[in-house]
Amino acid sequence: GTVAMGTERVAFVEDDEDQLQLIPRVLSQLGYEVHPFHSATEALRAICEEGLPLDLVVTDYDMPGVNGFDMAVALEKCRPELPVIMVSGRKRAAEFSVRAGNIRLFLSKPYNKDMIGRAIRDVLDKEA
Repeated sequence: GTVAMGTERVAFVEDDEDQLQLIPRVLSQLGYEVHPFHSATEALRAICEEGLPLDLVVTDYDMPGVNGFDMAVALEKCRPELPVIMVSGRKRAAEFSVRAGNIRLFLSKPYNKDMIGRAIRDVLDKEA
């Protein structure tokens, strides 16, 4: 089938170096303007304090310091219109969706280009 593509602006937050190298490259190939961040703190500074223009945030859940949830909660306060996709190797989706209203979708690791491409389109097309 066709690979889901887009041109929107996406922040990608992940503490794992390999993923941080790989996934933004994959998203760029799909046409997105990607802003990679190594930590939630870094991402929140750019998004909340500096007002980085974005359409979507994709974040890992398991990160040292501020985890993906805490980040989603903070984002909901500063940029309530911004949808979040939560990525995790754990199967705790139900618990997630309750805690922050801006989490639109839960993506399990491992995922591939098609899966993340589809997830992003599903979320952004619903927002539109």
